[in-house]
Amino acid sequence: MTYRNLFNIVIKILGIFFLKTTIELIPQFLQLIQFIKNSASSFSTSVFDTVYVIFSVIAMLAFDLIFSYVLIFKSNYAIDKLKLTSGFDQETIPMETDRKTIIGISVIIIGGLILADSVPLFLKQVYNYYIRRKINLGMPSTVSDTPYLILYGAKIIVGLLLMGEQKRITGLIYKYTDDKRNTPDSDNKDNV
Repeated sequence: MTYRNLFNIVIKILGIFFLKTTIELIPQFLQLIQFIKNSASSFSTSVFDTVYVIFSVIAMLAFDLIFSYVLIFKSNYAIDKLKLTSGFDQETIPMETDRKTIIGISVIIIGGLILADSVPLFLKQVYNYYIRRKINLGMPSTVSDTPYLILYGAKIIVGLLLMGEQKRITGLIYKYTDDKRNTPDSDNKDNV
């Protein structure tokens, strides 16, 4: 395995992790837009402030998604621009591991981290929802718990999908990479 391949793997793992955190932020951004919409209807904020906040939220999401795309699918471009492979004496690293295997393991680990983070929070929100329904006894309930139930439920599904479909996800990342050496013959040469 060459140093370029190692940096390629590390950058792709960072890209997957960054994409995960970006996807987790989308419901919070949607909730912020709903809050701005409600405050704009009560004339407590100016139109300029509302447009500015909405534009900045969309710009942040777009930047995060583009950054994730570059890290996952254009990792060689990032390696070249950051000059990560310069300054190493040896050409190869004495390591007998396939790049595809390492990416697959990282996808499973990220899925496990999502599950470990989301399951307790989901159960807490279910418990809070149940307690509030018991306390209200037929009175109109607030909708403040529902978005978080949906958010944590979606995170659990994403974590399970990452762990269950890691072969497909790894194949997708590996297939659409900008590294032209992703043929089975080149992997065998890198491992020698």
